[in-house]
Amino acid sequence: MHCFIHHDAQACGMCKSCQRALCLNCVAEVGKSLACKDRCESDVKSLDEMLKRSMELTNSPDFKQLSALSSTTLASSRVALTTADLFNIVLGAIFLGYSAYDPNTFIALLGAAFVAFGVFGVVRAKLASRKEVRNGKPTNEA
Repeated sequence: MHCFIHHDAQACGMCKSCQRALCLNCVAEVGKSLACKDRCESDVKSLDEMLKRSMELTNSPDFKQLSALSSTTLASSRVALTTADLFNIVLGAIFLGYSAYDPNTFIALLGAAFVAFGVFGVVRAKLASRKEVRNGKPTNEA
């Protein structure tokens, strides 16, 4: 690979900011990274600082507590989705029952749609929980 600026010179690395290939005359070391000399040095310094803060944040106890909270929230949302799916099935059954008592095509179609939507949601939730178990993630189903 050749330098972006000096096409006849071999590149020794790439700028972390703009990803251009750089030769020894064009490269500047910024911490543990490489940057275009007099062009991208401040950008690379900002990127390195952002990465360092991100790593510090993900290793902090607050982040681990937040991660545990999100998994609890996810489990609660699963229960809410399953409850909504069951509600759709019951509502559809009510519409279908009413349409058997007083024949009405629209009410029957509406009931069938609610039942189908509810069954689809339950099946989707079961498949998702099986996928989580296969991937080694714990599942908190009701």
